[in-house]
Amino acid sequence: AKATDRAARLCVAGVLADVLGRPDRAGRLLAEAVKADRKFYPAYEARHDLAWQKGELDRARQILAELKRLAGEDYFGFYLQGKDLLAREEPAKAVEAFEEVRKRRSGHVPALLLEARALMSMGRFRDAERRLLAAYALRPARADVATELFSLYVAARRLGDAATVAERFAEHNPTHPAGSLMKARHRV
Repeated sequence: AKATDRAARLCVAGVLADVLGRPDRAGRLLAEAVKADRKFYPAYEARHDLAWQKGELDRARQILAELKRLAGEDYFGFYLQGKDLLAREEPAKAVEAFEEVRKRRSGHVPALLLEARALMSMGRFRDAERRLLAAYALRPARADVATELFSLYVAARRLGDAATVAERFAEHNPTHPAGSLMKARHRV
């Protein structure tokens, strides 16, 4: 447990360093997180995201391959694979990976959200809506999920559904700016 706690702290520090514009420091902290606990998978995701951000696509693939070897059939390896494929603009393959995530852990909200984005990019709006509704049922207070569902409804001209999402999100998060933005966008 101590190794996992240390890895988690280092991972959070690495992500924060990245947000603060210190990607080299972020890379070092995330590498330390992996050393602290090889099975702390969020550190691999953060390293992968950092490599993408820096344009190091081969490095991102290496990190993904390392995680897949380590994780085996665990859902997280499929999640990161789907995320990578979506970023590489291969939505059909990404959907396949996210389907594997759902088989192993149906309530993984980040995978549901990314799968919905992949489905939308393929024009499969009903399937995307189902994934977003599943994510929304699990985490109605998550701004990214509510905003994505709201945007899908606006694009589909289902303004009543969009308004419901905005209102419900605002009820869960009365001070979050996303609720006000959704309400304002609905009025326009």
